[in-house]
Amino acid sequence: MNFAVIEAIEDLRQASEIDPDNTDILFLLCFALNTVAESTEIKRLLETSAKVTEISSEKDRGKYELSRQVFLFRDYEEGRKQAIRLKQLYPEDYDFEFALFFCLETLGNYTEAIRVGESLTRQAPENNIVAVAQSECYFSIMDFERAIRVLRERIVRHPDFHNLRLKVIQALLLSGRYEEASEEAEEVLAKDPMNMLMQFYYGRVLSCRNELQKAYGAFRLAVGLPGDEGLRAMGFYSLYRVMELMNRRETAGRHLRQARKIKPNMAFFSLQELHKIVDSELMPGIRDEFADEPWFATVRKYARLICADSADIRSYTIGNYGCTSVMVLKNDGTFTHQLIFSNFNIYDYEELYTQLWLPELASSPFIDENGNILTSVFYRIEGAIGGGIASITLAEPWKSGRGSHICCRLSDGQSVKENGKIRFILPKLPQPACRRQAFLIVLPNSMNSDNLSCEPDEIVAYENSRVLCYFPYLTAGELFPLSFNLQER
Repeated sequence: MNFAVIEAIEDLRQASEIDPDNTDILFLLCFALNTVAESTEIKRLLETSAKVTEISSEKDRGKYELSRQVFLFRDYEEGRKQAIRLKQLYPEDYDFEFALFFCLETLGNYTEAIRVGESLTRQAPENNIVAVAQSECYFSIMDFERAIRVLRERIVRHPDFHNLRLKVIQALLLSGRYEEASEEAEEVLAKDPMNMLMQFYYGRVLSCRNELQKAYGAFRLAVGLPGDEGLRAMGFYSLYRVMELMNRRETAGRHLRQARKIKPNMAFFSLQELHKIVDSELMPGIRDEFADEPWFATVRKYARLICADSADIRSYTIGNYGCTSVMVLKNDGTFTHQLIFSNFNIYDYEELYTQLWLPELASSPFIDENGNILTSVFYRIEGAIGGGIASITLAEPWKSGRGSHICCRLSDGQSVKENGKIRFILPKLPQPACRRQAFLIVLPNSMNSDNLSCEPDEIVAYENSRVLCYFPYLTAGELFPLSFNLQER
């Protein structure tokens, strides 16, 4: 398992045609297809393989059912339970331990996932997929140096497996090291110019560097290479987004039509369609969490902007929503602190779980846009970044072509008092993504603010309060240095 995913998919398809009742091949093919979001093919594959349950051994039936739970139903908690049971029954088959690793990672239990991954590495030292998945665990807890170190160790042993370098590029991209990411991609493409996935990510890196003309050229090369059709469709949609940024609407529309033609079930919306859908989401359950304050209109506006930003070519997120932080200050300098996490589902499948990084255990339950209380587990993270991962089970399936919004409350804060003045300092809120974040500070009109470390993007005034609105683009782990003084008018 060398992590040459696109190449492996075709080999596994051929192997499945030759031996359609082989559940080992079925499991690996479903996993490979899942990595490129080919949910339609996964569904077809598992439906046509259903006869396995009638003619196969108990072990094969178990592997088939496990594949269904994990890759079709995306029920990772049930998959975790099944994987543990099957691993105990058949310890010699490390597919079951790998499934356990995959479920733990997807659920956000990265500490346990890394432990299982280390066990897998001892059993199968040549399995590069495990090392890649371990690096993704480190991505999610924002330990990028360790993620890169794990990958570099593999690259030394396998210098020609260029897709290992792709994960290094993803780590560099997430953490904002765009120039290094570009150099890595260019070095690989000089050796392997037909690598469709690498060409696609080179385009993403260039987009984040705002080198839009070069990004357009990279995506054009990607869609012209042989490879996965889902990735080709994403390439055409990326071309559309780049052309929109360059105000070349006619060319943009042509690329959008091509993306839709290749993958009609994907939520490839124009910017106008996307904002129309997002702006129709009223979030009544979250509005209630803010006691229907007049300034909730501004909060909702920015949550919608964060949601729509998910589909921006310059937005890159690994398993985490974009965040709107809302702090409501009182005259004595204390403040309440609520978070709204927002994302848009572009893929042609429903999600049942998600993971969110938080600086601390939430002091309230998680609430979705309709007011449903969500089941969650909090896994603390050891290391410099701290905080933890909230693994959340959604109350309603998050459908393709829809936004999702999740709200929670953190503990109340206290501003610093210096020389008789109140000094507000924004809490540390790094996110494992490079994308827009929103910081909204609600101030009573009885208080003046001065000596701002940075000017707000806008100030929205209400009868008894005003909202300082910040909408910066931040990379993974980056802190927003906001502070200012407060005093009574």
